Amino acid sequence: MRRLIVFCCALLAMLLPSSVALADPSDAVKTTSDGDAERSSECVELAREAKLVEWFCVGGNVFDARTGEQRSQIPVQRHRESSRIAPTDDWDYWCEDQAICDRQINDYIMETKANYEWGVIDSNGNYTRMGLYDGILRINLNGRQARFTQTFIWDGGPAIYFPRVWVACFEEINLLPDNPCGEHDSGLGAYIHSGSWRWDSPLIPGNYLANSNEYYLAFHADVRPEGFNTHPLPWFESPLFNCYGTSDDICYFP
Repeated sequence: MRRLIVFCCALLAMLLPSSVALADPSDAVKTTSDGDAERSSECVELAREAKLVEWFCVGGNVFDARTGEQRSQIPVQRHRESSRIAPTDDWDYWCEDQAICDRQINDYIMETKANYEWGVIDSNGNYTRMGLYDGILRINLNGRQARFTQTFIWDGGPAIYFPRVWVACFEEINLLPDNPCGEHDSGLGAYIHSGSWRWDSPLIPGNYLANSNEYYLAFHADVRPEGFNTHPLPWFESPLFNCYGTSDDICYFP
C-alpha cells in the first residue's frame, strides 16, 4: 500500500538529542511570494496549535522535529505538469509557490521538488519560521533500473548540514506493506548556506527491478541546521513508474 506522501521515522528521531536552542528573532526568514506567505502562515499556526518547540513543514504536513511525529496536515494538492521538453536547470525558480511538484520530462525522466520550512520558538516565545530550503529528486529510468540524483537548495535561514542523504526504492504492493527494493546513499556531508547555496549528488544507479509491477523512490536525509540538533528530514516520494513485463521490457512513467 502506498505510504503517505511524506512522513518521518519517529523511532530514529527519538534516539537523537531533543534539546533545542532558542533562536534569535532577527534570524527569521521572510516570505518571498503570496503563495509562500500563505503556506508559511498555515505552517506556523499549526505548529502553535500543536505546541511544537521545533518543526518541519513539507508537502502540506507539519512534523515535530524532535520526535518525527506528523502532527497536522494542510489540505494541499500535489502539483503535476508534463513539459515533454528538456528544460534548463531552473530548480531554484520552478515550483516555489507550491508545497510539492512533479514534472515529467519524457517517458523516462521525472523531477519531484519539495519546499521545506523549518521553524522554532524564538527567544521571545514567538513561533518563527527560521529556514527555507528545497529538495529535488530527479529520476532517469534506464531499462529496468532507476538512476537518480538528489539536490538541496538553500533559500534562507542559517547554514544547513545534511550528515546523510539517500534514496529508498519501493515496489508498490496493494493492501500490504510495500516491498523494499534497495537503499542507496548519495553522499555524506551535504552543506548549504548563503555562500554555497546548492548541493548536487552524482548520478546514482539503483537496483535491477525484476518484478512486473509499479515502483517509486523516496527522498531521505538527516538534517542539522547550524546551532541546532540533527533530525531525520520528513521524506517525500516520487510518482509511481511502471516496470511491467519481463527482462525484455523497460520501465517508464505513465
